[in-house]
Amino acid sequence: MLCHVCKRDLPDDNFSPRKGTSRGRKSQCRECRNALWREDYKLRPEKYRRPSRAKPKPTTKTCRMCSRILPLSAFYNQKRVCAVCCRVRRKAYRVFDPERTKLQEKRQRAKRWQDPMYVEANKIRCRKRNARIMKEKPEEEKRRKRDSMLRSHYGITLEQYEQMFSAQKGVCAICERGTSYCLAVDHDHVTGKVRQLLCKTCNAGLGSFHDDRYLLSRAIEYLSKQPSSTKPVPSGKV
Repeated sequence: MLCHVCKRDLPDDNFSPRKGTSRGRKSQCRECRNALWREDYKLRPEKYRRPSRAKPKPTTKTCRMCSRILPLSAFYNQKRVCAVCCRVRRKAYRVFDPERTKLQEKRQRAKRWQDPMYVEANKIRCRKRNARIMKEKPEEEKRRKRDSMLRSHYGITLEQYEQMFSAQKGVCAICERGTSYCLAVDHDHVTGKVRQLLCKTCNAGLGSFHDDRYLLSRAIEYLSKQPSSTKPVPSGKV
């Protein structure tokens, strides 16, 4: 069979089948037809592209409360109510049902803190904020951190600590010596009750004896039996 493009006489198997012709084959051989397709695709590629069946993504949404058509940026993720209406509704819930609102907020905070990415982002945000505040107001930030530590560890405020410090005239309650650093807060490790302010040495000594009066009395008895190589104890101190 003769190809109308390359003018070669080829077997019938080299031609694609086509109904309605005398010989039941196309007039171009497969090789020439593929070459014509490739050239036509280079010239008109849009002819061979299938139309996209995907629906265009919406850029606006209708709020269910205010019925306004707003852009997607005005909504929270996967919410059908705009951000303004969400805040209004949340304020109304706090007024009419405060207990339910507190429970929901507690659950949301717990869910957020389970996300490691949120925890890491919050740490970075807090570090930046603390560094900025320390640079702008160093004295106030130091006092805030000191007050936060006293509240969390001993349940007292910085004002209460300063009152105790001034009542003791800035000296340790045991050795009555002043220090160049802040006095430590002595407290009962069983009940958590704050007792007085001690220097680091005296506070560590009590901790080493586990606040056991029997062990302390044995230590005094032991020292009294040894040759005196320390300073004499002032009268009224024992």
